[in-house]
Amino acid sequence: SSSFKNAFKGRSHKERSQPSFRKKFGVLEKHVDYKRRALDFHRKENTLKALRKKAEQKNPNEFNFKMISGKQEDGIHFSGDTNMIPEETLKLMKSQDVKYLNLQTQIEAKKIEKLKSNLHLVGAFDNKPLNKHTVFVDDEEEVRKFNLAKHFDTHPELVNRVHNRPKMSSLLDAEKAVAPPNLTNQEIKKSLVERDKKYHEVHDRTKRVNQLSNARQELQVHRNLMTKGKRKKVASREKGKTAIYKWRT
Repeated sequence: SSSFKNAFKGRSHKERSQPSFRKKFGVLEKHVDYKRRALDFHRKENTLKALRKKAEQKNPNEFNFKMISGKQEDGIHFSGDTNMIPEETLKLMKSQDVKYLNLQTQIEAKKIEKLKSNLHLVGAFDNKPLNKHTVFVDDEEEVRKFNLAKHFDTHPELVNRVHNRPKMSSLLDAEKAVAPPNLTNQEIKKSLVERDKKYHEVHDRTKRVNQLSNARQELQVHRNLMTKGKRKKVASREKGKTAIYKWRT
């Protein structure tokens, strides 16, 4: 019977390999290779036919808003859909960002307090106008020989300061308390440079705290805008300030 014949494997027809004198043409294509190549060719041919037919039957007045929001980069199409993430997930992400900014603000504030406790800040980095200090002399000869550091009895590096400008005697006494008794001018200059670095660090960290505070307010406004309710824009967003909204009760 036919079922009994199918139980036995039939004769396997073998295909010859590439003859030795034709090896320069590469591997000889077998029937399996031809079948795979033919199927791939016809699949692509059918796809092109379907696309060509779709283009011929397309309505020229057809419009979709995703034609505007979508974009194409390097041959890859992006729909431009911004609502892929659920609204509740976005709220949670923004709340976590606000908590992170609060934590960073607290860390920076503690560092600033620690630096200020080690420094004698008197009017440092104030935005007040600088006061003038006029020194009167008798003649022009004294003007040419006038020495500010000697007049104010301070170190030459501190002459341009309008605050925290100690005299040489108090400066040497303070340095002797933490340094060897024979203190050179080079060592005094080095200590003053280190002190100025700390002042600038306080200024930079204060600036960073202000930036973190602005970013936190911006995120909080975005989070509030995701809630329901009618609101009205009171003030537009300006440099360094977030927009202000008022919700109707």
